[in-house]
Amino acid sequence: MDRINEGPLDHMIEDAIRCEPLAELPLDFSRLFLEQVKIEEKPKFQVLSWVDLVSSMIIAITIGIAFLIPTFLPEQFSPLMQWSLQWAEYWLTKALFSLPGIILPIGAVVFMIGLMVFGFKGIQMFLKRTKFRRDMLLLF
Repeated sequence: MDRINEGPLDHMIEDAIRCEPLAELPLDFSRLFLEQVKIEEKPKFQVLSWVDLVSSMIIAITIGIAFLIPTFLPEQFSPLMQWSLQWAEYWLTKALFSLPGIILPIGAVVFMIGLMVFGFKGIQMFLKRTKFRRDMLLLF
């Protein structure tokens, strides 16, 4: 039989169980026994959580406001808005078809993916070495 925790109280309990079944148990035997036997609760099945619902509502409202802004602006701002959109389109086209405009975003995306992988691996290694690993992994 493998010993879970090697300690004087555990040795005393094992000796009492093996050798003298009529020996008196320690006063807090049931509490110590129940601390070692834990039943893990199964997480409830959820398709969407509250965080998903709130974030999707915020994104939907933001997109809706972005489409409604031109309708609520006065007519005096219409030429200014058209000029701003044309200016943004010009710079986006210029940046997209130039070499630094292509390499820098690709490099930034690759760098961010590398940072995310490194971060998740670091968190995973940290959680493997800590006592509360299962509790923290349930959060992700």
